[in-house]
Amino acid sequence: MVNSQALSAGRTAGAGLKPRYETPLVLLLYVILTIAMTYPVAFFLRTKVIGGPADNFHFLWELWYVAHALFDLHKSPFFDPDVFVPFGFSLIRNQDLSPGTVLLFSPLTHFFGEVFTYNFLILASFALTAFGTYLLARELWFNRLAAFLAGIIVGFCPYRFAHAAGHLSIVSTQWIPFFFLYFERLISRPRLKNAVLTGLFFGLAAWTTWYYFFMVPIAALFYAAFRVDWKVSGKGARQLLKLGVATVSVALIFVLPFLIPYYLATHGAVVDYRGAGESQAFAAALADYVIAPTTHFLWGEKAGQLWRSGANGLWQSEWQLYLGAAALVLAAAGVFHPRRHVATALIAMALGCLAFSFGPGLYLTHPPTLDPNTNDVPLSAIPAPGRLLRQLPGFNNLRGWARLGFFVELSVGLLAAAGLTRILDWLRERFHAPANLQTGVAVVAMALVVFDFFPQPPAMTTVAPRAVDQWLSRQPGDFAYMEYPVPNHGYGGPAIYSTRLTGKRIIMGSSQNPPNLAYWSDLSAFPSPITLDLLYGWGAKYVLVDENLYRAGSSFWNIYQTWDTLRSAIEASPRLSEITVVSGVHVYEIGSGAHKDSRRLPANGSFEQGSKKLLPECEPTLFVTPNPVPVPAGKLGRASVSWNSRCSPESRVTLTADGSAEKIFAAGQSGLKFLDGIKPGMRYEFRLYTPGHTEPVQTASLTAGERTDTIVADPNPVPTGSGLGRTRISWATLAPGDAEVCVSRDGGPEQLFALGASGSAEVPWIASGSSYEFRLYAREQPRRLLAKTIVKR
Repeated sequence: MVNSQALSAGRTAGAGLKPRYETPLVLLLYVILTIAMTYPVAFFLRTKVIGGPADNFHFLWELWYVAHALFDLHKSPFFDPDVFVPFGFSLIRNQDLSPGTVLLFSPLTHFFGEVFTYNFLILASFALTAFGTYLLARELWFNRLAAFLAGIIVGFCPYRFAHAAGHLSIVSTQWIPFFFLYFERLISRPRLKNAVLTGLFFGLAAWTTWYYFFMVPIAALFYAAFRVDWKVSGKGARQLLKLGVATVSVALIFVLPFLIPYYLATHGAVVDYRGAGESQAFAAALADYVIAPTTHFLWGEKAGQLWRSGANGLWQSEWQLYLGAAALVLAAAGVFHPRRHVATALIAMALGCLAFSFGPGLYLTHPPTLDPNTNDVPLSAIPAPGRLLRQLPGFNNLRGWARLGFFVELSVGLLAAAGLTRILDWLRERFHAPANLQTGVAVVAMALVVFDFFPQPPAMTTVAPRAVDQWLSRQPGDFAYMEYPVPNHGYGGPAIYSTRLTGKRIIMGSSQNPPNLAYWSDLSAFPSPITLDLLYGWGAKYVLVDENLYRAGSSFWNIYQTWDTLRSAIEASPRLSEITVVSGVHVYEIGSGAHKDSRRLPANGSFEQGSKKLLPECEPTLFVTPNPVPVPAGKLGRASVSWNSRCSPESRVTLTADGSAEKIFAAGQSGLKFLDGIKPGMRYEFRLYTPGHTEPVQTASLTAGERTDTIVADPNPVPTGSGLGRTRISWATLAPGDAEVCVSRDGGPEQLFALGASGSAEVPWIASGSSYEFRLYAREQPRRLLAKTIVKR
């Protein structure tokens, strides 16, 4: 029965196609489709990367640093002392290395550069995932046309486009279909070769990311539970057992060199366990599987406005799990394919991975976060299997449970191929449809899937040094620097990649487990003396401050600063000397102050606390920042207070609010403390007392004003001159969700200018005699105007 179907299907799907031409032709077609559906990425392989500047730059740094360490420095690529100075950064300990991409392709990076390698790996993952799925579907259903359809559904699913914008390891799904191909062959044709290749491809999948190390076995267990003939006994059972041992042995050869350090990290207080609330936040909701992708070329923007606003739009890179209307219809038909045991196994894999993708609990749509400063959301009242699985080692450190959605996509794609096979067989058997007609039906099905998934051209970011990066690279010496605002430049992918562009060391970097996390509260108090002492003691020579981004305001560790509050505090500090201003980025050199010794530094890159003690200088200091404090309407503000009496451990700091009685706020020779609950319109006064003085030796007043959503232009008005004028638009919103900036010229229709909750962008096209109104909107339904500014020349 199966053999006759295979022969007839083979004739239907590939009449006139010689076997030796089949695989290269199929792979070529997937390459062409990749170029079309990722346009224009293939035309900027050496100059730009997919997505905005975020995690993609982190992977650029990984690719560069590993190749640089191996081929240029001839040292271990697993530790970089120039990131998170003075702690350094361990790529293995922080689970930051993707051996299946970064290490495996380091020779390619060495010869062609990290930008080319990054783009090449992204594009190759599309074609290879589709090709592997094609081979698997052909193995299951014996139909080339249906197999090609499965490759399209899985290789170009919205999950992959969402992660292609920055997650090189997650988008590298190409080894997973090959694992299931040889896993299926191991079940149907038990041979040592199939066992070895099954272990090999599992090892490669695990090498790309630990997520697939944990998730591939979950999917495989559900598949095997309904695919394996468990009634086999005697010699057959012993053979399967031996082959299973061979598979596991090969897999362990790949994973143990990285699994052991991972275990030590998660059991050595270096890697924090993920809380249940965070796992729930990054899990899938049921609606994610039917909400159209916001990347779609035709209705993506509308889908974003209707269904990806508010809480449902926070983590779109994780929640784009749309299965596809055409794919689901065909998959429903595939459920009734004559190879019921295979279809049942795929259904089990789809439902099992679907259930686990919900993480700790099931939500129809995503709930809002419990606190805007964390990722945690409340656990669902409907528990999901992931809540039990989180009790096991390793699984308790997984955050993105929604990534199990790829295995749902894989199951649906394979079932859709079964559905198309059944339809083509029905046409042939019932109506004696010729091969050309069957091919036409298959092509229509493929076109519907491509249309359903086809994305708009992805955003791309030019990889080039900023003007201030070029300035730093020309400065002599091996020094470190710190950059503010931290969320934009100090911490993240662009920050860690700056070491490649400047050749200098950085105080911050990019990591899910930053080794200097214990000091972030100190760093948020910049430019207080406590912060400057810390940076100076860590070897920082310069502090970079981006005026453009601070004009609209920026928040770090609940300290909100604007350029006005920050500039006045910087000017009040004798420790900071402005060296230059490069394209709006101010470069300050940190002076040593009067003390002779720096702070005691931490011994290694774990989370040990260094001493907070500052040694004596000359005069008592009392420093409050920000001042005034911008406070959101209906909320409370925060400020940092640092002091140093220089003379006595008995000193104390008192606080009065609106003339109320003095209360002791802090005590000790020196320190840093935060005042929370600051209300707009109130006046606070801090007083520093030392023994023997009835009057304070230092006082500092603090005021607070109401903070609003902000959009500003600088300069405005734009100076006259020849050609078009230039200004810079900066904006910031109070809400944690996304926002958009639109512009209207002379009262005309709006045009989208920029996206993001905050940002800064140059406008080089301001014409004389025209008026430009820039409007800041919340990206939610109904559309809400937050702020606006009018620019004239």
